[in-house]
Amino acid sequence: MNEHFVTISIERKGRWFHLARYHDADYAERGPQALARFLGLAVDDIFPISYDVRRFVKGNTAGLKGSISKEPRVRLTRAQIIDMAVPEL
Repeated sequence: MNEHFVTISIERKGRWFHLARYHDADYAERGPQALARFLGLAVDDIFPISYDVRRFVKGNTAGLKGSISKEPRVRLTRAQIIDMAVPEL
């Protein structure tokens, strides 16, 4: 798991919001600004989002605790994202 592939879904008043990553096609509709509108907050009041689900889930601890920033430290190119998502066999 790394910052380029972390996903999060947030429920509010029975509605769900699925946060898009910067490389997702619908980032403009589901990115940090859209999440802020959904929650009625400023972007800087939301991010970074820290999470720790280790007490609820068993598995690789690297993916169970972390932080989601509004922007990645480094933006990868589309080719780099694809290479990470679909490694050569």
